[in-house]
Amino acid sequence: MEPQSTLGRIVSDFVGVGSIATLHAQLSAKLARLVEQAKASFATVVDEGGNLLAWSRVLEPEELGRVGRHMDDALASTQGKPLRRGGTVRLLGHAPGRWFVAHSFGTHVLLLCFEEKYGVGPAMAHVRRELPEIEQMTSALPPDEPGA
Repeated sequence: MEPQSTLGRIVSDFVGVGSIATLHAQLSAKLARLVEQAKASFATVVDEGGNLLAWSRVLEPEELGRVGRHMDDALASTQGKPLRRGGTVRLLGHAPGRWFVAHSFGTHVLLLCFEEKYGVGPAMAHVRRELPEIEQMTSALPPDEPGA
C-alpha cells in the first residue's frame, strides 16, 4: 500500500471536517424541530464538562448563562454521582427563571428551555420521542470537538 500523498491527506482531512459540520448541522436542525414541537425557547446538548456541543439556534449571552445555571442544577441532581460513572439526570425546572427539562444520555445532557411555565407531560413526551436520534447524532460527533 502506497503512502497517502499530501494532497490526499488534505482532501481527507477536509472531507472529515465537512462531515463533522454536516453532523452538527443535522443535530442543530433536530434540536430546532424539538423546540418547535415542544413550544420551547431553545434546546442544547451539553457534555458533563460544560461544553456546549449543539444548539437549536444561536444563543444570546443571557441564554448561555441560563444553560450554565440549568447544567449546575442538572449535575447537582445526580447526588454526587458523575454522569461518566453512571449518574443520571431527569430534572424538571418548574419555577420562574428555571423553566427547563434536563435529560441525560451517557455523559451528555439535553436541555430543553422554556420562557414560561410549560406542560410537563407533553414536554417529556417530545423529549422521549426525539432523544434516541439526538443521542445517536451526538455520539457520532468527535469527543474533543465542541461546537461547529
